[in-house]
Amino acid sequence: MDTISCTNNHKFCKKCIIQGFYMHMRNGKMSLQCFANCPVEFSIETMKKILPVYILNMMEGQQQEREILRANIQNLVTCPLCNFWIEIDPEFRIIYCKNFECMQISCRLCRKENHLPLLCDQVAKEHALRVYNEERLSKDVIRICYNCKTRFIKDKGFVGYNYYYLHSIKNNPRDK
Repeated sequence: MDTISCTNNHKFCKKCIIQGFYMHMRNGKMSLQCFANCPVEFSIETMKKILPVYILNMMEGQQQEREILRANIQNLVTCPLCNFWIEIDPEFRIIYCKNFECMQISCRLCRKENHLPLLCDQVAKEHALRVYNEERLSKDVIRICYNCKTRFIKDKGFVGYNYYYLHSIKNNPRDK
């Protein structure tokens, strides 16, 4: 069985280290201290040997975020779509993401996609109005059978009364 040791030479099996790391992750910690009440953390090299790549990427991202926040750089914001850190002038309302996998343009204030020249509250009102209109249009074309409550879309040229009549004959409980 493969064993891994901390820098103070306390040995543990890979399975125990992985389980311990996942427990620490659930508590929001992305590092792993030795289980033998030793103040030493397992090294990054050790973690690279036993943890999956996606976990290592998460660890790296959280470590970068801690270092960025610790640096106390003014005017730092994150892209709302990919969480990439960008330094921009506080007067600018638009975030141009520099992450090559994202490259999106978004609003700094509401953290949504770019909507200039409209203001954030105008976009919210416009969205609410659009949703209201779409629901009204849906109510105009969606019909409900009075007999069985089945929903159907009103077809042009198909008279609803014929549907109700045919549907009620087809689903008549006396015929079953």
